[in-house]
Parts: sequence; structure tokens; C-alpha cells
Amino acid sequence: MLVKLNRSNLSCARYTPPVPVTQNFEDIDTSLPNAEQSDLLLWIPALLVSRFLAQFPFLKNESDELFSIGTLTVLETVDSGKYGGDKIGAICNVKCCRAMEDYINGLNSVVKVCTTTRYENLKKGIETPVHHPLCSNVGTEDDHSEIEVRDACDVLGYDVESLTLRQKRRVWEMLR
Repeated sequence: MLVKLNRSNLSCARYTPPVPVTQNFEDIDTSLPNAEQSDLLLWIPALLVSRFLAQFPFLKNESDELFSIGTLTVLETVDSGKYGGDKIGAICNVKCCRAMEDYINGLNSVVKVCTTTRYENLKKGIETPVHHPLCSNVGTEDDHSEIEVRDACDVLGYDVESLTLRQKRRVWEMLR
């Protein structure tokens, strides 16, 4: 099941965050220290957690983890310093919601590889493992062909990223 927050459903469940938060609907003064700006925005992850709990009650055990993910997102957004005081609340809302959805959708995944994770890892320069399910008459298997090609290139001393046509043929012959 893919969990996505329904933005038109504004119902909330009761959630008490581990730190005291107060709602602040005014523009944030960006001249304040980052810690104070973050404190003024912590109500956003708390509200999002209560909305997630209302729409998906099975997340009750994960509520504090969701709040911490939202808090981390708020801190990263404030520390970036890219947004003005009139927009930072909306940006935090969208980023927190996406981060929480990403976490929830990865709860039952062994490798937690989704499009957002791959995209974020690509921006950071991290290579994410690829999972290709193949159907056979026995069951579902993982495709290990990429690993086999990389191993063959290691044995032959080739760089996988810059193979010539002759090297590709040699790897193919080795794998046959």
C-alpha cells in the first residue's frame, strides 16, 4: 500500500510531541538565530503527524519517529537559508510531508529503494542498489546480472563505467 497524505482531508488525531510546540501562523523573522526559527516551525511536523495518524491509524507506533523526521527536515530547511520568512513555512510543510511519506512507504521494504530515495542519493553521489523482480515458475527472484557484470569486469581489470566495445565483447564472452 502506497501511503500519501490526502491534502483535502484535514482531520487530525491526537498527538502530543515530545517537545512543547506552539502554533505560529505569522511570517518567520529570518534575522533570528536558526534555533529560534526552527522552534517557531516545529508545529508543522506535529500537525502533519496528527494528520497522518488520523488518516492512517496503524502509524501510531511510528508517530515519534515521524515527528523526528519532520524536525530534521525543518532544521535542514532553516539551515539552508535559501527561503524568506514568508515562504519558509510552506516549504517546510511540503518537505516534511514528503520526507514522512518516504519513511512510511519504506517501512516494509528490505532495501527501501523508491524513486525519491534514488533521486536524493543521486544528488548526494551515492549509488543506490537496483532491484529488478523477475518471475519464474518457482517464485520471485532478484536480478543479479549487474553484480555478475561488475565481478567479471573486476576479474578482467576493466572499469565498468568506461568499457570499450572490445572490452564489452570480452566480458560477454566470459559470462557466456
